Amino acid sequence: MSKEILLLVIGVVIGVGMMTCANGQVVTSEILERINVDTYLQNRRLVEYHVSCLVYNGPCDKIGNEIKRLFNSFRYSGISTTECRVCSEEQKRRLSKIAQHWQSHYPQAWRDLNTAMRNR
Repeated sequence: MSKEILLLVIGVVIGVGMMTCANGQVVTSEILERINVDTYLQNRRLVEYHVSCLVYNGPCDKIGNEIKRLFNSFRYSGISTTECRVCSEEQKRRLSKIAQHWQSHYPQAWRDLNTAMRNR
């Protein structure tokens, strides 16, 4: 279950512009829709900056603040990336790519975020 939450959160980083909020409305984020997934993943410094912002409450830039804003409005509903009704096929592909990257390159952050999600 926590994996799906993280997939949704990470997807926001790279441009998932539409997610279901707690009140059932769709949230869009123009700031985050402009990010290229492959370029983003190659920028280790930026990825680590957002990991710190999101997982460890480190300093945030505009993207990090937007991630937090959207993240705080989400309600976990058990939707996986393949079942996401508001996600396009491209968004689903991006979510999977980001999740795989974080799992392999930032396993401790992945675990810490899962723990935080379980405890919220």
